[in-house]
Amino acid sequence: MSRAAVLVAVLLSACGGSTSANGSGGTAGTAGTAGTAGTAGTAGTAGTGGGLDPECTSDADCALFSDCCSCLAYPATHKPPPGCDAMCAIDQCASLGISKDTMHCTAGRCVAGFECDHNQAACESLPPQCPAGQTASVNGACWGPCVDELECARVTSCADCTGTLNTCVTRAGDPGSTAHCVDIPKGCEGSVSCACMGQNVCTGAFDSCSDASGLVCDCPAC
Repeated sequence: MSRAAVLVAVLLSACGGSTSANGSGGTAGTAGTAGTAGTAGTAGTAGTGGGLDPECTSDADCALFSDCCSCLAYPATHKPPPGCDAMCAIDQCASLGISKDTMHCTAGRCVAGFECDHNQAACESLPPQCPAGQTASVNGACWGPCVDELECARVTSCADCTGTLNTCVTRAGDPGSTAHCVDIPKGCEGSVSCACMGQNVCTGAFDSCSDASGLVCDCPAC
């Protein structure tokens, strides 16, 4: 090759010209498309108050049962509880001063209406010792017999609610608050809370529920 030809080849190489090489270079791959971000999950709906219906909403929803062995209130739409076979001249409700006038619907429950607020007792004697699930009643200004805590119109404090499947409901309003022992509805045994049983016990004007020492039913309008 002449010197002129060699010089031309060198100049072409320096200026980016291609020479005829055996096989062309591979094409560079394109960059991968970036993945889109996942859709964020929606927030869960806040829970509402417990949806279990109350046993009653007014005194008219209740009936009174009495025989020689027991005195209790129950929902008027239910069958009366089974009685005992004992014979007596005066039934339990009559002997204890309980009547339809004392029976009430309180905290969503039908109650016979025993006075169980120990602050109402003015005598110097001590109250009777009662088994779990019962509390001393007040008869006039002194002590009466032990009665089912669920049948009391009110109790002195939540400490009086000692039944295994019972809890305390405080109705808070003006001028004061009252404590009531209620049975825990089926399905709420392990969850005594407003979420499970608020609607079941916070009824009427006392329809605002909060979790504290059992349940507290506030009366916003009181």
